[in-house]
Amino acid sequence: MIQVHFTLKSEEVQRIIEHSVKDDVSKNILTTVFNQLMENQRTEYIQAEDYERSENPQSQRNGYYERDFTTRIGTLELKVPRTRDGGFSPSVFERYQRNEKEHWIFCPI
Repeated sequence: MIQVHFTLKSEEVQRIIEHSVKDDVSKNILTTVFNQLMENQRTEYIQAEDYERSENPQSQRNGYYERDFTTRIGTLELKVPRTRDGGFSPSVFERYQRNEKEHWIFCPI
């Protein structure tokens, strides 16, 4: 299995969103970026990598739930990560938000 690791600054993500065209390639790229961003945020929240044991873990991974998120380039089907304690919340969107806001706000990774 091939794994891709990348780092994007919030300015780069903003530029991708603003210059995207309405096609499946853009939607797939944006979906991948959002899913990876949320996964990285969950890892940071838990303070342990996948399958890594920690003496004092913040929480545990608890799968994903699917969320449709409507943007200017179409509806993205995101896999939102969960934690066992329910305390993790990604910064990609606010709780219960289903549509993008006029201006995107990202927290640094």
